[in-house]
Amino acid sequence: MKKRWYILLLLAIITSVILVVWVQISSPVVPQQRRMAEFRFPTVSVLTLNKTNYTPIIDRFGLAKAARVTTIPAKVSGEIVKIYPDFTRGKRIKKNTPLAMTDGLTYKLAVAEKEKALMDAKIEYQLEEQRKIQAMANWERLGRKKKKMSPLVSRKFHIEAAKAKVEACSVALDLAKRNLAHTTIFTPYDAAIISKEIALGEYVTVGQAVGKIYDSSLMEVHFPLSAVNISKLGLSNLDQSGAQNKPVKIISTSNANNYWNGTLKYLDLQVSVKTRETIAIAEVVDPLNTTPPLLPNTFVQIEIAGKELRNVFALPEKSITQDGYIWTVNDENKLEKSLAEVLFRKDGVAYVKNINSLSQIKLVLNPMGIYTEGLLVNQKETVHE
Repeated sequence: MKKRWYILLLLAIITSVILVVWVQISSPVVPQQRRMAEFRFPTVSVLTLNKTNYTPIIDRFGLAKAARVTTIPAKVSGEIVKIYPDFTRGKRIKKNTPLAMTDGLTYKLAVAEKEKALMDAKIEYQLEEQRKIQAMANWERLGRKKKKMSPLVSRKFHIEAAKAKVEACSVALDLAKRNLAHTTIFTPYDAAIISKEIALGEYVTVGQAVGKIYDSSLMEVHFPLSAVNISKLGLSNLDQSGAQNKPVKIISTSNANNYWNGTLKYLDLQVSVKTRETIAIAEVVDPLNTTPPLLPNTFVQIEIAGKELRNVFALPEKSITQDGYIWTVNDENKLEKSLAEVLFRKDGVAYVKNINSLSQIKLVLNPMGIYTEGLLVNQKETVHE
């Protein structure tokens, strides 16, 4: 019985050995050299990039402000006897449109009195001229023709005083006429009315506010720019108003389909203590005649083109390592490492300076920390979306 068990155990061992040998024979043999090659040549995803030119667009946010806001004062005192229909909050009005009128009777009387005073002064001046002629004739009859007449005898001072009085009366008359004209209050420029601050029958004094308007022909958009932004835009002549004239696209933050075309005019020559940025001012001409109109205090987005970046590579930001390098594959299928000098970033794309003046590179899309320069790799071409 024991001998039978030995025989069975021996048969089992022999069968196991035969199975192991059969598996080894039936499995494909992988050469040691091939296994080493597969280890030495990892596969990397590469993206072929050509050098390009790119104009960066600076995105900022800003606020629309009226270029001119004027508080209209009463220039003469008096009772408000008329308010014109156009003097209504929110209404657009042309230059020299009448808004209100004060009682002008007192000022009409003043004009009449100044006209009479001027006429009297002119008469006095003419009389002094005649007196001068008479004085010279009397001087000759007395046989003193060869002697010089004194200014008092020749009426010189009297004539000069009379002439000065005529001029003073003329100025006084002009002032009285101007005060009479100011009894009607007009708009100084094309405007939109912000507020009306008087009522019919109210008595106003000189300098009292009767309303507030803003210039409807021009709107300013104020937005901040950092020193880096200013450098990228290539701005110069910062102290000269109107020296820039760079086009600016002004986009509504509530509806991106609504936008206005403006022009960058100048920079405010001071830096904010809080943000360390400078305020740029763009102008929009005729802002209320656009669709939709650009109104004061509208919050907007700004797009402004900077200096063109020439011969750069546009690559995905994820291809730049944390320490600021990129990996590329050269013509010998070897990895190379380069410091990425990023000139501009936008929407996940980094625009990198072409340090070696290359026309094309094969960029490793997902660099790994285990890479070493000179490592042989297998390339897998991919397309970056």
